[in-house]
Amino acid sequence: MPLDLERGEERRLCRRNTFANRLIIPGSLPEQQNRIVAIAGRKGSGKSTLTREILIHARRRFIFDTVADHTWVPDQFSNVAEAHSYIFERGQSEGEFAGSFIPEDAGEKSLDVDFGEISIAVFDAGNMTLAVEELPMMSEPNYVPPAFNRLIRLGRHRSVNILYTGQRLSECPRRVTAATDVFVLFSHTEPRDLDAISERTTPEVADLTANLDHHEFIVYDVRSRSLILVDKWWYDSVLNSDERWTPAIGGKFGRSALWSLNDAE
Repeated sequence: MPLDLERGEERRLCRRNTFANRLIIPGSLPEQQNRIVAIAGRKGSGKSTLTREILIHARRRFIFDTVADHTWVPDQFSNVAEAHSYIFERGQSEGEFAGSFIPEDAGEKSLDVDFGEISIAVFDAGNMTLAVEELPMMSEPNYVPPAFNRLIRLGRHRSVNILYTGQRLSECPRRVTAATDVFVLFSHTEPRDLDAISERTTPEVADLTANLDHHEFIVYDVRSRSLILVDKWWYDSVLNSDERWTPAIGGKFGRSALWSLNDAE
C-alpha cells in the first residue's frame, strides 16, 4: 500500500531514518510471549530475595537452586529423577505449584548433568517458569548447556518463562543475555562487567549501575528500551505469569504440547 503523502506519512517515516513496517498477526498478543529475566549482582546484594519476591507472583514455577536459598518452596528435591517426574506430572496438570531441585553434589560434572536433566524436563512439560540460581556455575560466557540453550531459543513455543541469576553479568553466556527481555541490575563496579552492561543495555544504564548503593537495583526493559520504576504491580507483570496451561498429548515421549485446547484429540 503506497504512503499517503497528504497525511504526511512519508515525512514521519523519514524523520526516523527508516521505512519501518510493523507485523500484525490477527489474534496474536505480545504479552503472551514468554519472558527471560536476568538478575545480576554480587553476593549479598539481594538477588535471591528479589528472585523470591518475583517468583511468588508466578503460578507455576520450578527452581534449579544451586545455592539452596529458597527454603520457602514447599516441594524440594535432591534426586534428579524424582524432580524430573514432578516437573512433568505438574506440567500436565492444571493449577499452581512451586518446586525446586537442590544439587547434592556440587561437582562440575554432576551439576552439568543435573542441570541438563532439569532443563529437558521443563521443556517437555512446558507451561511454567524456570528459575536458575547462579547460571555461571553451569555455563561460560561463550557456552550454554545444550538443553538450556533449547529452552532459551524455543521456550516461547512451550510457554516457559526463564529467570536466571549471576554475580557478574559478564560471566553469563552472551547467547542468553542477548535473548534476555528484562535486566535487574544491582551494583557492578568492575570495568569488564560495566562494558557487558553497556553492550547489552545502554552506556547510561552502566553508569547508573556503577553508582548504586548496596541493595539498590535498577530495571531495564529491552523491549521498551527504557528503565522501569518498580511498584507493587511490577512483580505481577515482569514475568508472563498468566501461563496458559494446555495438555501435553501423548505423554512424555508423545506429541508436543498443544497450544489450543480446540486442537486436542
